Amino acid sequence: FFPTKESHQKSLLDPPMTTKTIRGESTKTFVEITSSIPIASPHRIYGGGTNYQNVLLDKDQGKSQLEAWAEYGCIEPSVVPSAMKVLDTPFPASLVKNKVFVLLGITSAMGPIQSLMHMGRTMGVHVLGVARPGSKLEKLSSKWTAETGPDAVLELPLKSSSAIKPGADLIADGPKIARWIVETCPKDKQIVICPLAYLDAEANV
Repeated sequence: FFPTKESHQKSLLDPPMTTKTIRGESTKTFVEITSSIPIASPHRIYGGGTNYQNVLLDKDQGKSQLEAWAEYGCIEPSVVPSAMKVLDTPFPASLVKNKVFVLLGITSAMGPIQSLMHMGRTMGVHVLGVARPGSKLEKLSSKWTAETGPDAVLELPLKSSSAIKPGADLIADGPKIARWIVETCPKDKQIVICPLAYLDAEANV
């Protein structure tokens, strides 16, 4: 299904979306680890099943792995200097300061939401998230409340002022989502937009 020009025009005429704001309630402390990074490896399986155990790489090993991935074609070459900058930063969590992360497809497994929640235990992480209404988004919202501190803010779109469950469809509600992002993002923060949405199997092609 792809919306027509007329449906997009109608979407723009509909009442604007409102916002559900979720703040963390955790009092856990966050100890920042900068000496290693985890990667999943199929060569280290535990429990006799298909659960992969992370392999921890130190900074130099991480840089070598990034270069190997780029050479092999697993990642774009432009990823390497950005990732190395993170590895070279004494306190990587400081990279989220004064930024608002707009995650289009916030429930995607390949997105940074888990890392942002981890940093949000003691930092003022600010996230705008878009995904279809449903159990995945509800579970993520509950996890945000349980695992982040009071300075961490997650904002989700409500399709109308009377909507109970947050969420929106990136295809059907595209214009309204764009308007919501523009009106919701603070003007004094850098906006980082992450397009993470995809469809399952052949529907994504």
